[in-house]
Amino acid sequence: MKHATQEVWTAAEYQNYVKTKQKPTKGNKYGAVRAEYNGRNFDSTGERDYAIYLDALKKAGEIKRIQYQHKLRLETNGHFIADYYIDFKVVTADGKIELHEFKGMETSLWQQKWAILKTQLNEIEPNATLKLVKKIGGEFQTVETFTHPAD
Repeated sequence: MKHATQEVWTAAEYQNYVKTKQKPTKGNKYGAVRAEYNGRNFDSTGERDYAIYLDALKKAGEIKRIQYQHKLRLETNGHFIADYYIDFKVVTADGKIELHEFKGMETSLWQQKWAILKTQLNEIEPNATLKLVKKIGGEFQTVETFTHPAD
């Protein structure tokens, strides 16, 4: 049996509802604010800021190409598990492939998919390097780098 849940509104949200007849919208539960840059929508201002940073590296000639929300298929023994959308697929000036994931909040589901991706990296994107990037103290820092060991 399914139980009804009750929404809780602040006084200001209720007063606005009385005036407009529109329910209040709830933000992201982790505090992320969607942002736009160069005609693209990003899940957070941090991810958008990282895109701006990568664009600057591209203009400086350090990066050849940036692909946003690159789809990676995770599967085991031929069975589909999930699609993983890496935030940025980067081709460096010297032709190396890097998969950059910008993270503010690490959820358990994300940690599971990340672990699976690392085990399958060489099959999904041969010779690529995975990079986990966070904004710490106002600066972007790579907190994890993973390259599949040579077989």
